[in-house]
Amino acid sequence: MSFMTLVFKTTVKGRNEHAILSLQPFYILVGVVFVFLVLYALRNVLEKISIKHMSIILSLIYLILGSILIFTIDAPVRADAGAVFKAMKEFSVGNYSALQHGKYLSYYPHQLGLVLYESLLGIISKNPTFFYYINLIQVILTNIFLAKSVELYTEKNSLQAKYTLLLGFMFLPQLFFIRFLYGEIPGQFFLVLALYLISLYIKKTKWAYALAGALALSVGILLRSNYLIALIACVLSLLILSLREKNFRHLIAIAMIVIAYVIGGKGVNAYYRHVSGINYGKGIPKIMWITMGMQNGKRAEGWYNSYSLKTYLSLNQDEEKSKEAAKKDMKIRLEKFKNDPAYALNFYGNKIATTWTDPTFMSLWSGAHGGMKNTYHSSFIKLLYQDKVTRNYRILEFIMSSFNIFIALMAFIYSIIMIKKKDISFMALFAMLFMIGGFFFHILWETKAQYVATYYYFFILFAYPLTLSKSK
Repeated sequence: MSFMTLVFKTTVKGRNEHAILSLQPFYILVGVVFVFLVLYALRNVLEKISIKHMSIILSLIYLILGSILIFTIDAPVRADAGAVFKAMKEFSVGNYSALQHGKYLSYYPHQLGLVLYESLLGIISKNPTFFYYINLIQVILTNIFLAKSVELYTEKNSLQAKYTLLLGFMFLPQLFFIRFLYGEIPGQFFLVLALYLISLYIKKTKWAYALAGALALSVGILLRSNYLIALIACVLSLLILSLREKNFRHLIAIAMIVIAYVIGGKGVNAYYRHVSGINYGKGIPKIMWITMGMQNGKRAEGWYNSYSLKTYLSLNQDEEKSKEAAKKDMKIRLEKFKNDPAYALNFYGNKIATTWTDPTFMSLWSGAHGGMKNTYHSSFIKLLYQDKVTRNYRILEFIMSSFNIFIALMAFIYSIIMIKKKDISFMALFAMLFMIGGFFFHILWETKAQYVATYYYFFILFAYPLTLSKSK
């Protein structure tokens, strides 16, 4: 991953969401070295300041920057996020038509967890600005809980925990994602909260923490169904701990996690079937997303190309016929890959590269890209979001690239150190398995750069190499 981001970068601009793959400029190495030097130079400062004071300072900075993004842009909640937001408003007045045959939620019932979440927040306010601020607060808390998790495995106010906190706030895509009212930010918040609570359970052996962690993880998956990978990584990590410690109490925690996930998913569907009186189906079959991930499209290889929705609708939302159509189309692509290995290698090479090498992870594009009729109250902000690649955007892209490459390199070094020590914590185990699972999942599944930001975020846990040499 570190090598790939060092060599390639992807830029997503324009209303068509076209992903352009190119080579990194040679001077990106200067940026990576600069990031390292700055972070290392801050060691003495970090050793003298408490995590509490760091949290306050960094949170205030984010509140200011987040407020600038919120109030300098007037943009509609659009695309899938807009459809979910609209359904939330309709549900609040008893209109459940979005669940009817031919409507958005009948194709994508997995979005109902997000609809329920927004409905609960909507009791307070249905103004998008309120939701942007909830996202902003959750980003801040996510960074704090990640650092607190590291403290549990090191010590209070440890240098590693301080670096984790600082690097969390330096991961800028999450700041720009606050304008994206989708499952990324709240899902990631509940995921990190779950890991913190499960870590508390591991350290304090209290079942209440395990139960709370299982519930938080279940909520995270309801908000972002791809986080089922996180559940699998969490279960495997606890299983490894059980075998390593020869202590099988973790099997009970695993059972809690699985049960909470099953009940959460079934509970949400049972609730909406009851209140709406609509017996909607399972929506677009999962195999269709895998087939789409094997196809070309106007965005990039394996990216979303509307295949699943168009095919599903053309077959009148018949789930069985849709599965058969997807299998047939999958066989055609498999035959193409089999008969032309060079084409297959190029296809998946481009798919992987465009998925993982956008330094912004489409955070600007997803929030308020310039292809829409948006109003910008700041010329600087407008130049960031415009369809064309401006100087402002290139500078931000360079900063993000330098940081992403740096944390990927830290993860690589950390992995070597920990494998040699054979002493890997639950959090590190989880992060490694989560990253591996996400990498292979998006080789198979339909993909986009915005889907993988959370996996990259967990590289921040591997700040350990920065703390190896003690400053005098």
